[in-house]
Formats: sequence, C-alpha cells, structure tokens
Amino acid sequence: MKKIKETKKRVTAAILAAALALSLTACGNGGNAASSNDANSGSSAEDTANEAAGSQENGDDAGSDAPAEENKERVTLKYATFRVGAHVMAPSEAEILRLAKEKFKDEFDIEVEEIPSDSTYIDKMKVLAASNDLPDIIEGKSGLFEIALQGNLAVPLTKYFEEDPEWRAAIGEANIAFNTRDGEIWSAGLSGDSAVGYYYNKELFAKAGIEPAKTWDEFFSNCDKLKEAGITPLSLATGEVAYSSNLFLAAAIGTSSPEGYEFMTSLSKHNDFNRPEVIKGIEIVKRLLQEYTTQDAVGAVYANISNNFYMEKTAMIPNGPWMIPDFSNPEKAPEGFYDKVGVALFPNNGMVVGSDYGALVTAKGSDAQIEAAVKFLKFLSGEEAQKIRLEMGSVPPLSPNVTPSPEFIESNPLFADLLALQGEAEYKCYDMSFVSPSNFSSEWKTLYPELVYDRITPEEFALKLNDIAARSHE
Repeated sequence: MKKIKETKKRVTAAILAAALALSLTACGNGGNAASSNDANSGSSAEDTANEAAGSQENGDDAGSDAPAEENKERVTLKYATFRVGAHVMAPSEAEILRLAKEKFKDEFDIEVEEIPSDSTYIDKMKVLAASNDLPDIIEGKSGLFEIALQGNLAVPLTKYFEEDPEWRAAIGEANIAFNTRDGEIWSAGLSGDSAVGYYYNKELFAKAGIEPAKTWDEFFSNCDKLKEAGITPLSLATGEVAYSSNLFLAAAIGTSSPEGYEFMTSLSKHNDFNRPEVIKGIEIVKRLLQEYTTQDAVGAVYANISNNFYMEKTAMIPNGPWMIPDFSNPEKAPEGFYDKVGVALFPNNGMVVGSDYGALVTAKGSDAQIEAAVKFLKFLSGEEAQKIRLEMGSVPPLSPNVTPSPEFIESNPLFADLLALQGEAEYKCYDMSFVSPSNFSSEWKTLYPELVYDRITPEEFALKLNDIAARSHE
C-alpha cells in the first residue's frame, strides 16, 4: 500500500481513462469490495434458469466457441449470488449471468441460487463449507477465502493461469499475488481495488453552512451543525455485517496514529484488538451511532440507510463507487438527486480500500465439473465481465485494457471525483474484514447494540473482539 499525494481535483473526460488505468496499480497489494464493495445491499430472489449444455476441454480461453466434443460428460454448475433484487450490483450481475448462460449453452448448465443479502450469503456458505457441500464457485469475501483453504475445499488455479496468459493479464499480477498462498493461486479477482470515502448531500451541507471536514474534530463539528439545522448527519447501520459502521471504524483506527495505520494495512488477521488505537476508533463509532445517526440505525440494514440518504433524510453515507448508479436510478432516488451528491475522504485524509478476494473454484467430483467451473470463473473475472461491472456498476476493473466509454465518463462525474480523491488520500486503510478473523462477520451485529446502549464500554468491546478472535482458532 502506498501513500500517494496528487493535486488533481477533477479528472476531465479527456484523461479519465488514463486515471482509471493508473488507479489499478496505485495501491499495490492493497486496495475493493467488492469484498468490501458488495457489503451494502437489500435483495429479493428472482427465477433461476438453466440452459442446455455439454462440456469441452479447459485448455482454451473461457470464451472459446468451439463445438463441444461428443461423448463428453454433461455437467451442471451450481452458483450462488447475493447480487440480486435491490442490490446495487444486481443489474450488472444479471447481465453477466445472462451472457454466461448464452456463451456456454452448448457446453454446460449454470444453476443459479439467489440469496437475499450479503450476510445471508456469508452465513450460508459457512454452513455449506462445514458439510462440504459448497456451490462450484464461491466468493472469498468476509473470511470465506480462508475457510475454503483451511477446509481443503478449493481447487488450486495456478496451472490454469500458467496455461492462459490472457486470463492472467486480465486479472493482473497484483491481484494474483494478493490471492496466492504457499505458492498456489487460489482465486481470481472480480474487480479492481476499491476506493471508499463518504457521499454527502451538497444542498444539506450548504444549508448547514459546512464543507467536508479535514479532521475528526471538524467532522464532529459538522455533525453538530447539521443537527442544529434540523438534519440527521449520518446513515449508519449495525445489521448484516455492519459494513457502514465498520467503514468509519477502519478509517478512525487507520488515521489515528502510525500504529493505527500499521494495524489497518496489515494483511495478517489480528488476534489482539485491545490496543489504544482500536479503542479510540471504537469510541468514535460509538459517538457517531449514539448522537449522529437515525433512531433505527441499530439493527438496520443497507436498504434502510441507503433509502434515508436517497430521500434526503440524512446528509452523509459511507460507501464505494458501486453505489453511484443508484443516485440516478428513478426506482431508488428522486429525479435530480445525482447532481446533489458529492464525495469526500474520511477525516485526516483517509480512505478505506480493499483488494478483491474474488471467486474460488470449489467444484467437487469429476474433472469435467472442475474444468467447467474454471471456464465459468474465467468468464466471471474476465475483461468482458469487468467492463460490464464498470459501465453498469461503477466498479473499477482489474485489467488496464478495460476503460470507460466516453458516454460513461460524461455521465459519471462522481466516479471521476472519486478517482481523483484516491490519488489525494494520504492514508489508505483496509476495511475490518481484511484485518479480522472470518468469524467476526456474524458478530458485529451483536456487539454494536451492546456498545450503543452502554451495556459495554469501548474497552470491553475490544476485549470481546479478542474473545471472538480466539474462538476462530478452535
């Protein structure tokens, strides 16, 4: 992870494509979320459809249109997704799956299970991992990567990358290194490094007479001024995986001190959270949840807090670029809302970033099943799918060959602003899912209410995190 200082405040249409390519390497090995970038959704299930199929050898690129050989075993791949319904990336996911089913209709079937939220997906994959009954491809987010490797449930992908230099180039060496353990490549990223700050309503800020804060003291002063103007400052939630609250926790820890920055830029899973910088961060989030957010924040999910922001009931919401398309979606936000939204760094010039754990092949059984799963993964992570996620979901790509169209550039000034901020951020910190053990994802929603209602202190919160970390080794 690098500290980068640049002064470009607006990336123009003429240079945005180059700026995007630069951003793909700006963070080195740190940088998503999709692991981070999908933790914000409300969803509903849609019908599952399968196409007729037969299988072919894996030696060619996933996009090969060669006819299937006769007498090859016919397989059906199982794939689960949480990007459905009201999820911000549901449209791009639907388009990618539609194209995949069409592309592979003469090779294999793709059976899709739609799961109604990120947290439900994570919990279900953990249960299926325990019974060795995972779908053929899973995402590595929120500790699922480690669970798959520890349980010997994933297929090494090293030989497939060695046999397919085009796929390797599309994923890039930084993401490959990020997803390599003990000399083996285990997953393929689906998106480039994410850049997460907070979005704010420019009209509500003007009403309160404020600008985005440079320091934490200024940030709390802004929150007080918003309250004085009759405006609820923040959209935050503690439900699901508490993603929005944890973004502020990561930023507060990472920008607090050199020790806090080191803590939040380590790829090692921490076991000791009873540290001054962590406790200070917990204190900040406690104050935000107690004083500056909506009454329903405790237990709320992403659909609740995003709607509060769209309807201008709150002035700020932390999130990544994947949220941008919803600002102009008439089914979610009022007409003209996009033009009211600005984007800012966290106080102390901080940004939350994350590299993408991507997707792993967890297919079992025959070679044909595994080969088909690898082909499907190549398509899910390839340049065509990256382009769709960029154009439909404002998700940064992995490949420098994937650049935004002129139409996208012109219609997405917020995306340009976010890229500029990524260059200006002095502190780029991982989100909490990168630095905490896999079992944390289901615990935040229990811990935060205890903190908010003063049942535990920030110090006790930190000790409880230590207890949870200890259980991850049992």
